[in-house]
Amino acid sequence: TATLPALLNYAAEPDAAISKAACAALAKIGTDKELPPLVELVLGGKAAGADDALQSIAARAEDRSGAARLLVAKAGSATGPQLASILDVLSLLGGEEALKAVTLFSGSNDAGMRDAAIRALANWQEFAGVKPLLEIASNPQTTEVHQVLALQGVNRLVKSSEGEPAGARVDAALAAMKAAR
Repeated sequence: TATLPALLNYAAEPDAAISKAACAALAKIGTDKELPPLVELVLGGKAAGADDALQSIAARAEDRSGAARLLVAKAGSATGPQLASILDVLSLLGGEEALKAVTLFSGSNDAGMRDAAIRALANWQEFAGVKPLLEIASNPQTTEVHQVLALQGVNRLVKSSEGEPAGARVDAALAAMKAAR
């Protein structure tokens, strides 16, 4: 862990090989403490492998809600591939605040933002993601690709959320069938 500050410095190097190697090491040994500087590297878009390191560290974060709050706060200033990376990590972290933010982005007028958000929702890890996915799937303005992604997300959540009441899962499955074109 003593090498983590040095690895963060190397991750910001302009040399892609050095940056990528440092990010790979951060992905393996980084902690919650390295999340804020990694988010900045992802937002900068110049650190090769920073998005993968961010995902790896977030997957094992001890304070998932704190990590989600950090990413939600930074998501507003992100665009393009950087926003997609942030939203992907939010789908991994989950939580009410993250779900609210990603759902908000899914209604954006910007096609790229909307696409990244719908793809993140389709990969949501918690059953709470079913509601916004069903709203997307049942909206007649939703593109066919986004509807299919939303329905696949609902299907996955219905299958994998065995801790949820059976009635809620059946209702979600029936609503998905009704929304399908």
